[in-house]
Amino acid sequence: MTTGKKLYYSAFALLGATLLLFSSCKKENVPDPSTVDADGNVYPTVVIGGQEWFAENLRTTKYNDGTSIPNVTKSWEIQSTDAYCWYNNEPDNGNKYGALYNWLAVKTGKLCPTGWHVPSVEEWQALMDYAAPDNAVKLKSTSGWYNNGNGTDDYGFSALPGGYRDVFFKDLGLYGHWWTSYGFVHEQVWELAESREMYWGYKTVYRALVYSSIGYSVRCVKDN
Repeated sequence: MTTGKKLYYSAFALLGATLLLFSSCKKENVPDPSTVDADGNVYPTVVIGGQEWFAENLRTTKYNDGTSIPNVTKSWEIQSTDAYCWYNNEPDNGNKYGALYNWLAVKTGKLCPTGWHVPSVEEWQALMDYAAPDNAVKLKSTSGWYNNGNGTDDYGFSALPGGYRDVFFKDLGLYGHWWTSYGFVHEQVWELAESREMYWGYKTVYRALVYSSIGYSVRCVKDN
């Protein structure tokens, strides 16, 4: 009789442990709803120096209110409205490198999912300072760069060289360019915006000011 009770309790304990394991696995597979964009893409995230970032480039074709971002396939030399595209207008490139957006799309404030935003100059600087020295090396993916690049991806940021677009598509596999949220009108004529740049063989993240009509990659950072 005692043996029967022991077997009963053991079976009950085994069943409980199995259910607990199943429940734990199930919870891990449920994405954080805030990391899902309007197209249903789910983004992994990483916490670096107290800031939570997307670990992939943004690839949404819709703003966070559900409205479509114009997909402009012609030259962006004089693009004066918000736009996105895939490198070489090939959607398969977006699966790895994300989409390219002009800063006019960033300027809407609706590009990242609700609860996230395009990082400010200060937020990019905090990331760069945390990863210093050789911050580009530590933030780059270990693959996907020309000649294997020099990335060590110390924090899981996995920066990839998505190239850019103006008149033509350029630099895929060589350079990564990411928008900040900061822009301004220069000499009452040209709208410029600030970006962050990584080059395949260089060790440092660089700052640049470029025309707002150019197509660059975007990373999102979580709201405070």
